[in-house]
Amino acid sequence: MGWYRARWYWAACAAVLLAGAGGVRVSAQVQYARGQNVAPVFEGWEHNPDGTYSMVFGYLNRNYEEEVDIPLGPGNTITLGGETFGDRGQPTHFYPRRQRFLFRVVVPKDWDKQQKVVWTLTSRGGRWRISGPSSLVVTCSVRYAGRGPTGHGRDGGATTRRTMRKRLS
Repeated sequence: MGWYRARWYWAACAAVLLAGAGGVRVSAQVQYARGQNVAPVFEGWEHNPDGTYSMVFGYLNRNYEEEVDIPLGPGNTITLGGETFGDRGQPTHFYPRRQRFLFRVVVPKDWDKQQKVVWTLTSRGGRWRISGPSSLVVTCSVRYAGRGPTGHGRDGGATTRRTMRKRLS
């Protein structure tokens, strides 16, 4: 009867191990409730009806719970072609996680297309910069239903939840 008892012993051990492993959550990504930085994101650009361009920005607050405040000033600036501005509509209060298509920086129609729009954020001891395009090259565009504006960018400029038709340029 020794082998029979050993068989039950090992079956019981395996059952306990499997039952215990079922409650363990394995995650490859670490999530932080607070203490992380905020990073700016360039979303794309839009060609406005008056000939000007709008550079569209969002951000990623890496915290899952903490809201962060970064006032306008040296830690939250917009630079247009080498000239730095304090307030160009960028946020100062940052909600957790990814916030997309939050604000636009309008540049004139005679804007040198090789210049950049740069949003700089200083957060948690680090400095993060993201710049608009070094040239306004269209890779994909979206025209909103009807004769609405055309948007360009990583997501085709999909800045609203309207019905859209894709049109490649």
